[in-house]
Amino acid sequence: MERWIGVFLLNIALFVATAVSAATPTRGTLYVGSGFGQHDIYRIEYSYDGADTLTTSPPVYVAHTSGGSYGHVVTPDRHLLVVGEGSMASVSLSTYVVTPINPHNNGNTVALDPSGVIAWVGWKDTALSSVPLDPPQTGTPHNVGGDDGIATAVAFTPVNGAFYTTGGEDRNGNVGTIDLTTFQTTRYVSNIEATGIAYDAFSDSILVAAFGKSHQIDPANPGVVISSRDDSLVGESYIDLKPDGLGHLLTTRWGATSGEIVLLDYSETGLIGDPSTRHVTAPINLPAITDVAYDPVMFADSFDPD
Repeated sequence: MERWIGVFLLNIALFVATAVSAATPTRGTLYVGSGFGQHDIYRIEYSYDGADTLTTSPPVYVAHTSGGSYGHVVTPDRHLLVVGEGSMASVSLSTYVVTPINPHNNGNTVALDPSGVIAWVGWKDTALSSVPLDPPQTGTPHNVGGDDGIATAVAFTPVNGAFYTTGGEDRNGNVGTIDLTTFQTTRYVSNIEATGIAYDAFSDSILVAAFGKSHQIDPANPGVVISSRDDSLVGESYIDLKPDGLGHLLTTRWGATSGEIVLLDYSETGLIGDPSTRHVTAPINLPAITDVAYDPVMFADSFDPD
């Protein structure tokens, strides 16, 4: 844990150094799931030149997980959490050993609690589940109430609490805050493209996405949509965006028969809809790519403390 904290602080230092820059190159590591029903996990290295070119390495097989593989996140203790179709697994990134976990719901998204020892698993048609990770245990479903009765996905901000969405792979959704002690929701934005959700420290904003469209929300004033973009006009269908903390957002082309990594570079202004924001893609030789997990240790210069 101490080693991870040191790397995290180094990552923050890099963020501070680059946050004031114009468009910036970057490289790092992603984990992706391939297939539906039975899923294989792969590791991919990517490199972006800060202009028009994104390249990826050949995918390296990591592990096989039963059930779905729609949501992915890397934990501080170097495990990849994989969620989909009501199943969940923890994959050690040092040994590639797979530990099945029962989320006790029909979850397809996963978010890591700021404590680092609880995962939150949700979807558009199921109760939100809290899953202990240290050690992994069966999840506890929680009925959600208030303005909305569903939390498809959640994200955490440093000072403005937790946010949720209610969208899915086939519908728009709402965005608001959720109290994860009472599970009461307060809706702020209605009926927008909002399935995936993430907090990005680079722009201090909440990012929601679905159907190749995305929106940027001020967590301190969550009724305000700061900026929006529509990449469906160029064939995108992503349902979430994963920040690297350096002004880049990573995702996949959801539902595509051939794999495609997508990167949005908004490091010049911190606004996704600004004309300076770059949209680049790179094919990968894998079918039916679902979600992507950004590796916070293998970041930027591919430094790996292990």
